[in-house]
Amino acid sequence: MIIRAIAACMIVIAQAGAVMADRAADLDELARLMQFAETVEIIRIEGQNYGETLIEDMMPGIGAKSWNKTIADIYDPVSMLALVRQGFDADLSQTDLAPLLGYFRSDAGREVVRLEISARRAFVDADVEAVARQRLEALAAEQADILQQVQTLIDDSDLINLNVAGTLNSSLMFFTGFYEGLGPEAGDGATEAQMLSDVWAQEEATRADAETWLNSFMVMAYQPLPPEQLEAYAAFFRSDEGRDLNRAIFAGFDLMFEELSYKLGLTVASYMSSEPL
Repeated sequence: MIIRAIAACMIVIAQAGAVMADRAADLDELARLMQFAETVEIIRIEGQNYGETLIEDMMPGIGAKSWNKTIADIYDPVSMLALVRQGFDADLSQTDLAPLLGYFRSDAGREVVRLEISARRAFVDADVEAVARQRLEALAAEQADILQQVQTLIDDSDLINLNVAGTLNSSLMFFTGFYEGLGPEAGDGATEAQMLSDVWAQEEATRADAETWLNSFMVMAYQPLPPEQLEAYAAFFRSDEGRDLNRAIFAGFDLMFEELSYKLGLTVASYMSSEPL
C-alpha cells in the first residue's frame, strides 16, 4: 500500500510538473509574439538617450566614457527583460492563456504588434514624435473617426491612469535611489513625505503628456488598420483575458521601470558626489 501510495504521488507530481512546463512554454511564446524583447531594446536605446541628457543637464563635468559605460550596465536588456517577465508571468498566474495565444498567433494579432513596435521604434526620434503630435492636432481639427476608436481603447484599458501611476512611481524610485546614494554626508536628505510631495507636483504635467503621447502614438500605430480590425482589437482587450493581459503588461514593465529609476538615482548621486560606481 505504501509503495502504491508513493507511486501515485509520483504520478501526480510528474503531471503537475508537465502542466507547469507547458504553461511556462506558453508564457514564453506569448512574450515572443508580443515582442517583449524588441520593446525592451527600444527602451534601452531611450535610456541611453536619457542618460546623455542627464550628464549634459546635471553633471557637465563628468567624463562621458565612464558615464556611458555605467548607463549601459543599468540598461542591460537581459536584466530588463527578466524583470518584465517576472512581473508579467506572476500577474497572469490565474489567467487562461489560450485566448491570448489564439489572438496573437492570428494574422490580425501579429499585424497589430508589428505596427505597435514600428511606431514605438519611430518615436525614439524626437522629430518623428513631434510630427506625430502635429498630425494628432490636424486629425482632431478634422474630427477623424480613428480618434474615437483610439479614445475607446485608451478608456477601456484605463491607459492614462496606468501610465501616470507608473511614471510617478518611477520618479519616486529615482528620488529614493538619489537620496540613498548621497549618503549621510548629505544631511537628513528628503523625507518620504517630501519626496511624495515633489512627485505628486508632477501629476498634472505627467497626465497631460501621457494623454498627448498615447493618442499620437496610437494614431500613428493603428491608422493603417481597417476600422473593423481596430474594433476587434478593442473588443479583445474588453474580454476578461484581455483585461488580465493589460494588467500584466503594466505589472511587468512598471517593475522594470521602477528598478531602472532606482538604479539611475543611485548612480546620479554617486557621480555628483564624485564617487562613480
